[in-house]
Amino acid sequence: MAEEQLHIRFKGICSHVDLGGNGTRKMRTVLIRGNHDDVIEHHQAYVEFNPDDLADGGLPADLTLLTYTRTGEAGLLGRIDFGDTYEIRVNALPGLVEQDRFFKRGVPSLSEILGRTATVKPSLLRADPQKIDKALVTTVFDLPEGSIRAGDPEREITRFGSSVPFQERYLAKWSDFFTTVENRPEVQLLSLTGGKDYTIRFRPTTQMITIGNEPLADIVNLLDGGDAAARAAGHWPMFFTLIDNAPDPVPVPIPKQLSGAGCPNNNLP
Repeated sequence: MAEEQLHIRFKGICSHVDLGGNGTRKMRTVLIRGNHDDVIEHHQAYVEFNPDDLADGGLPADLTLLTYTRTGEAGLLGRIDFGDTYEIRVNALPGLVEQDRFFKRGVPSLSEILGRTATVKPSLLRADPQKIDKALVTTVFDLPEGSIRAGDPEREITRFGSSVPFQERYLAKWSDFFTTVENRPEVQLLSLTGGKDYTIRFRPTTQMITIGNEPLADIVNLLDGGDAAARAAGHWPMFFTLIDNAPDPVPVPIPKQLSGAGCPNNNLP
């Protein structure tokens, strides 16, 4: 059976969790639910792709495909917004995840920001992803064998106040994961609430899909969209809902001129 490489891009408030806690390279990615309030914008979990990559009959009839263009990019995009809490699976072999040497520089850890080891909530580390704490996350994805690297850098440097032991630098806009699938990519959405499961099938020529967790303004790249106060505060407090030793108040970056404190990926611990 033919093998194909699949590129999965993670955008927005996604956290890559080291399941072993000791650099085991077994990685779980979660899309954070967070404690949405008047300060943090609502984040939508989704999968995005080129609509032409769908196989004939590859989209279940009761999933809604949204098509649109993104400001500053050519071509039509397709997106499915998650209305349930899901485990994601792809048709790739389980295994370890190799990290690019610059991954942790572009995708920072909470331990670096805290200046001590961040204690991941045990309910995120359960061996069975179907038993993960649904109050904390909207989506869980135990990454198959592959490699992960930091994506393109943001346009501005991320800085914290002087009390935070963080080396200021350009962080990555997203993370890029590469794996090998059999024949053609298939993405399973397995409900964690007893709802319906789905399988989305793509053509063998499919090269990339995106899994994201962002405000709508960021998904479609409306630079002046969203709530200005929420954008200035940033989305970083959502990461701290995943650990037991979060300080009060939690540290957030100094707002940036164009995009507030940003909507990046993170890794734990």
